[in-house]
Amino acid sequence: MGGSSKTLAALYIPVGTYFENISDKIDYFQIQPTMILTRQIKKKLDILGSTVLAISKVRDSDINVFIAQNIGIDLHLKNTGFSLRPEIGVGIGEGSNPLYQYGIGLSYAPSGYSK
Repeated sequence: MGGSSKTLAALYIPVGTYFENISDKIDYFQIQPTMILTRQIKKKLDILGSTVLAISKVRDSDINVFIAQNIGIDLHLKNTGFSLRPEIGVGIGEGSNPLYQYGIGLSYAPSGYSK
């Protein structure tokens, strides 16, 4: 492998909401505490896993809780700072069937993390 491997952990807490008009009550609110663990497996390739706890409230309804587990890779594209990020995951909410997901993202780290 050459060099030493790196393991990084991060806690990410996105918060979201929406409403129809500024003067209206909030229609939807969600907070998603997410723990992300990344491990370098080759010089330009990382594997990552995340656990998400999504807590949401839709106007005039109960609070819903959803938990998801995702796994993906971070493929650094040469020395550009760009990374390609495919990911798959499974999640489950209260009394519901599992929800399977997949996605692909593109990220940019101007600090040169991908070097």
